[in-house]
This record gives sequence, structure tokens and C-alpha cells, in this order.
Amino acid sequence: MLNFYNHFIVPDVPDVTIFHDDQDPTLFYMLSARPTVVRAEDDTPLFNMIAFARDFKALATASQELPQGDLEGGLLDMTVSLEVSAADQQKIRAFIQGQKAPFLRFRPMLMAKGLISVAPLTVTKPIKLTYPTWVDGKVDFNIIPGDMPSFVKARGGSDKPSLVQTNIASYQALLGQEGVRLLRFALQKGVCPGTLAYDVSFVARIPKMSISIKGNAKDVYEEIKTHTTVRETYSGGGKTSVYQFPAVNSLSEMRSMFASLDIKMSFDDFRPDTAGSLESEATKKIEEVALDIALDYLKQRFCSPGFSPGLKAEKLGVDPLFHDPNKPANAPPMPANQLWLKDFKQEMEGELDFNITAQTTTTIRKFPNAGLDAAIPRAEIEKRIVEADLSKPIFSFLDVPIRVNADFEADPIAQIKVFCAYDQTDEITHVRKTERQTFDFDTGTEKKFFRAVMAKRADGSPKDSFSYSAQIVYKSSIPAQDVTPVETTDRSLTITYEKLSCVNVRALWGAIPADVVQSVTIAFTYPAFPSPTSTKEIILSPTHTEDGWFTYTGGNKSLDYTYETSFLLTSGKVIKMPPQTSQRDRLIINAPFIDSLEVDFVAQGDFSGAGTPDGRRLTSVLVEVTYEDAANHIATSTRGTLSQSGERWTFRQRLIDGGARAYSYRADLLYSDGTRVEGKSIPGDGRSLVFVGETTTDILDVTVVASLIDFAVYRMVTVILSYADPANSVTSRQIMNFTAANLGETRVWRIGLKDPAKTRYSYQIIAAGIDPAKNKALPLATSDNPVLIIEL
Repeated sequence: MLNFYNHFIVPDVPDVTIFHDDQDPTLFYMLSARPTVVRAEDDTPLFNMIAFARDFKALATASQELPQGDLEGGLLDMTVSLEVSAADQQKIRAFIQGQKAPFLRFRPMLMAKGLISVAPLTVTKPIKLTYPTWVDGKVDFNIIPGDMPSFVKARGGSDKPSLVQTNIASYQALLGQEGVRLLRFALQKGVCPGTLAYDVSFVARIPKMSISIKGNAKDVYEEIKTHTTVRETYSGGGKTSVYQFPAVNSLSEMRSMFASLDIKMSFDDFRPDTAGSLESEATKKIEEVALDIALDYLKQRFCSPGFSPGLKAEKLGVDPLFHDPNKPANAPPMPANQLWLKDFKQEMEGELDFNITAQTTTTIRKFPNAGLDAAIPRAEIEKRIVEADLSKPIFSFLDVPIRVNADFEADPIAQIKVFCAYDQTDEITHVRKTERQTFDFDTGTEKKFFRAVMAKRADGSPKDSFSYSAQIVYKSSIPAQDVTPVETTDRSLTITYEKLSCVNVRALWGAIPADVVQSVTIAFTYPAFPSPTSTKEIILSPTHTEDGWFTYTGGNKSLDYTYETSFLLTSGKVIKMPPQTSQRDRLIINAPFIDSLEVDFVAQGDFSGAGTPDGRRLTSVLVEVTYEDAANHIATSTRGTLSQSGERWTFRQRLIDGGARAYSYRADLLYSDGTRVEGKSIPGDGRSLVFVGETTTDILDVTVVASLIDFAVYRMVTVILSYADPANSVTSRQIMNFTAANLGETRVWRIGLKDPAKTRYSYQIIAAGIDPAKNKALPLATSDNPVLIIEL
């Protein structure tokens, strides 16, 4: 066992105390006064600090501001011990084996009557080094300033060491933004804040001893007061006065000073003292222990502060500064001190009877400590600091939302099961990563997620493909249908009818004129797999604008279906369209009328009666248009009435693609005297404008352009236009005035022609100059040009 009294320090290893074993002459114990950071097998220190930047993407979205608080932090991790390095151990071995002067070492109790022989020891065998037998301990780590939450947010690790061999202890700390910045800055400046402090106890052997203290408490108390060590220092007048009372420095002095004490002690493990012998040196060491024990007892018995708490000042004796030579003669006494023993008038009664027998072993307490920069070189600390950007993931996660786009109410589907599987081998770690999940959908409103940690390729990119399959459970007795697995990299998986190998079509009423079409019948067929649901007819109307059809394919890959559309017209006739093939799941039904025939009928005639000798006037023109498309079973007759000259009525007919465009019309004239003149049926000639009544056959539009007139010379130009067709009783006259103010206006003169060949008209230009001398009137001229340009 470790012998506490035989310890020494090797000169080249000043921080390590060496103790000798009390039985094995080759065994020595090492106690380091300075903790160090443990080193791994490759000699790297077990000290790490990770300075990290937080993942700001997880703190706020792109549309949010970052929250107030730390965006940086650090994780500090280190392992320390009381280990003595291999190099220092080699120095210790060399020192012990090379010693010539004898050490004081206790040999095994081999002598008669259990006595221990104390003699010089010569080491001839290899030295063995070990550590004390630890019985208790505590480790305190401090990172300055550790009491400020913004510096050190949390601590972890062991506040108790391992109590085995080198007494390892670990420490972790979460550093705040200020803490990690302070540590980095301090290291850059060559300073490393922080301390390591051990508080350890170990087992040691001491010689067996007995101590007995007896006496009268009153007598001993007075003697203690007499011999209490007191030091008083007074300064004044350039002089200093010092008063000092005696102290007890050895067991023999205690025996001689305190006559009232009877102190006895025996050391059974030692021979009688011989002056100058090794035994005498051992006795002195043991007496030191006995003195400490006796003094501790007497101090506790007599010298504890405050004998009687709350004593009145007048009971505490005379002025404690009694010896001050500078004190004025008539000055009142100063307040006394409760710890003052010289003139303290208090007595103690009773007898002292203290006995102690020391065992062969005891517990020794030591306090190794060091600054963090002493436990590990600063240069190595700097190398052990790494940076981490937490916004960059270490693992790649597969996170796929899954939805089912099915109408569970309208279609014969009771449930859809979706099976997802991820099975990839990581090319870096060679670890196979698998994940399989089953998801049940019963309403179509659910949203579920398939998640897995993805394997990596050799370049570090994730293997992001997975497979899925499905099973359709029907409401009826139809067997459940399994969908073949599909490999995909979709990041959002929507299970549609197409992916379920089903056909589901929603038909909608589209651009269909309700005044022409009464309803639409759509006949669906899935030809690849005959079944009870493979054919269906639905009817759409203005009051029922949407309907659907669903069937299963029986595992066929083809999703092609056919549909045939029939339009029931308001006339009662039906238009059937040829069958079409499609894969669309949304079918908008539009009318087959992709074109239309539009003709404007304009009334002409004397609706005032001024142009007839008898005053008869035209009152109305009745127009009837007939259209027939025999191939598409369409025949219509439409009427319109015109009651004044220039009134317009438009005939519109919707046309089926490729349908006929021919039509015929007739116009009946009604006069004020009741006369009705029935017109003849006239085939349409493709024109979009038809004049009816006392009609013209064509229109002559003459555009007058006056932009070339120099209004810096002329203030106004008048154009007189006239047209005459005596054979057909058609005349027309128009006067146009142009000034600088209306120069930009477009002027058109329109003439109704009964003879399209007669298009010549006459015109005269009269110009009024700003200077009257510039007035002019051009001669009458004729033209058949529809654009008349005036240039002056």
C-alpha cells in the first residue's frame, strides 16, 4: 500500500509527487499536481471544439425575417486525467534507480513483535510505477465567464472522475455566440481561458499510533489564553511597535507549555529513538501528525469563534488595543473583540479526556489543478477547432407527400392501398438502406408521407429513386386489382387513375348554344377489357353540365377509350358525330358548330313618300332567309323586319365543320296603302351585306383626303360632291368643309348604287385663302376613284 510519509519529487518532473509502497520495494505511486488533456493512440489530444453556424433555413422561411438570438455557437468536448506522460515516467525510473543516498522507506513488518525495520533501500529490480488507489474525487471545469448564459449555455460530462488509474474525466459545454467568439479570439491572441481543478482522495498507510489527552478544562483554558499567538502592529511618529505572543510549534513544546495537559502517545510500529538514526527521523514525522491531531482537538474545544453568541460588549474585557503607545491617555476604551483571548474574562469548567488510536490506513486529500492552456498547448487547441455549417445536411432525406386523386363517392372504389419501398446501397459506406411503408386511403382527402434516409453515390450525391405500387379495393364483388410496381424519382406522388391502370373520365358541357342544342348524349366504350362497366352512356344538358364514367382495365396497359357524341337540337333533330378515341380524363364537350354564317340585310327605299307622285310610301321590308344542310340534317327558316331606310338586320346560322354555306332569301315590300309586293327567292352570293327593299345593288364609298392642303395659305377648303343615275332615279350630293382644326378627320361619302357599273361622280373644290387674293374656285371635275385626294 502507498506509504504517505515516504514521498519525494524528481527534479526534472516537478509537478509529480512520488510515493513508495510500504511492502514492495520496486513499486512507486505517482500523483500529478497538474491535470492534462488525454491523448489518443496517435498522440492527438482529446480536445475538440466545433464552431457552428445555425441552419438559418430552419429558423425562418424566405419570406420571414431571422429571429433575434444566436446564429453561431460552439460545442466544446475534452477528456482530462492525472496521467504522467511516458517521457516523465522514464525520468522517474532513471532517477530512482540512480539514487545513491538512501530514502526513508518502511519495510514490511518482518521483525519480531510486529516491528517495522527502517533501513536504506537499494533498488536492484526494475521500477514499477502506478497511480494511487482513489476513493473519492471531483472535477470542476470552468470556461470563463461560465456564469453568463450568453457565453456558456449548458454543461455536460462528469463532475466526478473515473477513480481508476489516471482518473479520467470528460467535459462538454454548449457555447453561446459570445462564448465561441471569445474563445476563438483569445486563442488567436495566445490566451486560453478556462481552468481544470481536481479534488481527489486516495488511500495511504500511516504508522499505527495512539494519542491520549487529559486535563482540567479551566486550567487548560487559562494556559491557552496565555500562549495564544497574537501579533499587534502599531505605527505612529515614524516608529513601528510590534507585540507577538508565543506559538506552539512541536509536540514537546505543547507538553512543556501546557502543564495542565497530560499528553501521551505510543507508536507501536517503531523502535525506540536513537539520536540521528532513521528511526528518529520517522518519529519526528509521526509527531507532526500527532501535533496536528492534538491542535485540532484543542482548537475545536477552546478556540472556536464566538463562545457565547450575543455577549454584551461590557463583558468582553479591556480595550484590545491596550498596548498601542500612540493611544491618548484619556481616550475611552475601544469596543472589544469576541475572538480576543488575552483579557477575556470567561471561564470553562470540566475535565478533558480525549483518546485516539490511528489505524494503519487513512484517506489523503489533494487538489491537482491547472489552467486550460497548461493542460494542452495553445497551438494544439487551435488545430482542434473545426467549423460546421449546419445549413448543409449530412444526410439526404427522402420526403415524398402522397395523395390519391380518386372519387371514392362516385366511383366503385372502397379503398386504395399504396406501397412504397426504398432499397439502395450506399457506395461510400457500403451499407444497404431500406424502408418500406404501406398507406391506406379511404376518402381521397388524405395526405401522407413516405420518408427514408437516402444512400449516396460515390460522388456523394443521393440515390433518390424509389418504387411504389398500389392495390384497388372495390365496393362490389370485383376482385381487388394490384398495380405493377413503378420506379420513380418524383418528389410529390399523386396516385391518379392513370397510375392505377383505371379509366376515369369527367365529361363537361362546354361551348354549346342552349338555344340550338337541347342535350348531348355521350356513349363511352373501353374495348380492351369487356366488363360490366366498360360501356356507359351519359347525358349532359344546360341543367346537368357534368357527369363521369369509370372502368378498370383488367391490367391492360392501354388506356385508350372511344366515345360517340349525339346532339339533340331544339328543333328535335339529332346530330351524330363520328366516334373518337382518347385518353383524356377530362372531356369538354363543345358544339360541333365551329363556324357560323352571318349576313347583314339593309333596308333601302322611300319610307317618307316624298319620291312618289301619289305620296305612297314604303312602310316595311319583310326578309325571310332559308338555310339547309341535308348532310347534317339541318334546315332553318329565319325572318326579319326592316322599318326604315338604312336599318340593319343580321342573319346568323351556326355551321357544322364542313357543312353547307349556301342560303336563299326573299324580301316582301309593304306600302302605306296596304299594297304588298312579294319578292322572289334569291340565292345568296356569299356577300355579307345585302340591300333589300327598293334596293340598290352596290355601295360606293368615296374617301376624301385633305392632308395635302396648305392651311398656312388657306383658311377653309370646301369640296362639293354629286352623283346622278337618271336611269335608275338615283341622285346624291355631299358638301365637305376642311379647316386646319379638322384636318385629321377621315371623311367618307357613301352612295347606294342600283347599277354597279355606274360609279362616276363629280366634284368641285372652292378654296378661301387667308389672303383674299388667294381665293379660288376650281372647275367642276369627275372621277370614279374611291379615294379623292385634295392638293392645294
